[in-house]
Amino acid sequence: MLEEKKEKKWWKVVSVVLNCVFYLFVAILLIFSISNLGMKTELDIPSIFGKGYLTVQTSSMDGEEEDSFTPKDLIFVKVITEKNREKIVSKLEIGDIVTFAYYSDEIGRTILNTHRIVDFSTGSDGKQYIRTQGDKYAMNPAYKYNPDNLSSAKFETISYEDIKAVYTGKWTGAGNTMKFLQTSNGFLLCIVLPTALFFIFEAIMLVMNFLRIKNHKNKETMMKEHEDELARIKAELENEKEKMRAELLAELEKKEKNEEIKE
Repeated sequence: MLEEKKEKKWWKVVSVVLNCVFYLFVAILLIFSISNLGMKTELDIPSIFGKGYLTVQTSSMDGEEEDSFTPKDLIFVKVITEKNREKIVSKLEIGDIVTFAYYSDEIGRTILNTHRIVDFSTGSDGKQYIRTQGDKYAMNPAYKYNPDNLSSAKFETISYEDIKAVYTGKWTGAGNTMKFLQTSNGFLLCIVLPTALFFIFEAIMLVMNFLRIKNHKNKETMMKEHEDELARIKAELENEKEKMRAELLAELEKKEKNEEIKE
């Protein structure tokens, strides 16, 4: 009985822990799915409630600054919309990191880029522009941004309308994990397979609980039948005792009558 209670307690603890892990996993998966719902093009940023995340694709921001990051990291950003653009952009300063849409000559298409603001400028058209540079180039004197010598500097000039988000933080080392999750193999191994294993475990637990309950009911039925049989035997014994007592009394009365007749 004690061992059975210990076994039940152990299974209960395992079940609770696995349920907590599973529902936490489902919550993360749900947030991940919701954040990707609004993505229609590769220039959209996965986000929820205005908070987004991006995997770092290149080492252009691998520098010496405290907020520099590498392709191994996952970065968090505040997404800019038409409603909050003016408010957020007006507060930008040199040193802030922004994510922007930028046409890459090397790739031949517009991509998202995340670099640090190094200067503000006014174009020949009278519009305000922002100049950005990756921290990796900033460490190289030959390419470091210098407003007095722009010929050799490696930087980008973007308009305020190009800015998609503002950097808010990073999760060191989580970039590779997120990249793997975004692949078909990663999704299969880290999401589909654990979910399937959990449901298999739950099915096994359900069957075991069913068998345990059935076994318990069988034991209760056997005990009830045993108790009924004992009660029946006890009743029969009582009946036999009453019958024997009655017969004994009748025999004594008969004997007494015979003795009276003799006298």
